[in-house]
Amino acid sequence: MIRAIGCTEAVGNDAPEAPGNAIFSEVPVEKLSSRIHTDFMADNLLTLANAGQVSPTVAHVLDSLMLHPVLTMKGGKIVLERFCVGERVAAWEAFLNGEAKKMKKADKRVLFFTYGGIPQDMLAELKRMVARKLSFEKVIVVQATPSIFANCGPMSFGVHYMDVG
Repeated sequence: MIRAIGCTEAVGNDAPEAPGNAIFSEVPVEKLSSRIHTDFMADNLLTLANAGQVSPTVAHVLDSLMLHPVLTMKGGKIVLERFCVGERVAAWEAFLNGEAKKMKKADKRVLFFTYGGIPQDMLAELKRMVARKLSFEKVIVVQATPSIFANCGPMSFGVHYMDVG
């Protein structure tokens, strides 16, 4: 049986100094997977088109209509969930508003925010939006892994959280 081991004190700046201070608990992955939510907003579908996962024609049409794809993890695969419409910042706002509505059962202690290929000035603005729209005790900001970045492309970001349970 696969198990996930979580360290409840090792998140954020107040991580324990000594390993003996951590509180560990084992939870079967099967029990956690339905509680974990991973959603990304890509700037466009051109990266997926370059990877052969979407028709280039469809990607260009959707890009010209200013439709920004929202991708989610389902069953270990990245799937298209919805689109946010408008210029980039307006689409970011729409994405975060949609995420806030979905987070009714979220464990508000920790939100992971990942990003890739976003200039520092725009990233600062995006972080302010996240803090304003999604109320979590801690927001841990990390650069997206290469596999996420390869699927979502530049100017993409994601939010990852777990429902209470």
